Amino acid sequence: MKTLVIHPRDETTNFLKEIYKDKDFDVIQNKVYSTGRLNYKIKKYDRIILLGHGMATGLISDSGLIIDQENVEALRGKTQISIWCYARQFIKAHNLKAFATNMFISEKKEADFLGINATENQIDYSNQLFARTVRENLHLPPYLMQREVLRIYRCSYNPVIRYNYRQMVLPVK
Repeated sequence: MKTLVIHPRDETTNFLKEIYKDKDFDVIQNKVYSTGRLNYKIKKYDRIILLGHGMATGLISDSGLIIDQENVEALRGKTQISIWCYARQFIKAHNLKAFATNMFISEKKEADFLGINATENQIDYSNQLFARTVRENLHLPPYLMQREVLRIYRCSYNPVIRYNYRQMVLPVK
């Protein structure tokens, strides 16, 4: 499957590189394309993997949103994996189909902001387990990938995994 990864450079999301490490995927790390050229590029791929920080309106790069409502038609019909905070709201708002995360703790300041008492080691373990689990299930369609990620990405004694897991099973309003 011809795959495009859009993963803006950010050291706090470097753990997500495990998902596509040593894969024959094309990777975009900076906002180097106009919206029109990026949409043209997206249309050439079967699967789009969007990784990093974001919000309900899209995926953030260092120069603003790299994926937003202007990219929806190019994304429509693609196999899509969207891993950023509130990606599920973006997917739902635009009636797309994807494996997508909701709010996702990936760094200490997010845990602190949400009142989740977690150590750096717990956050690192959560990040590594999540990225490895997604990587191991890339061969599945998004709805089966979510089922497998939820089956494997569990840990009752890690507060970050507990939080992230609950966010993945909550319905998006």
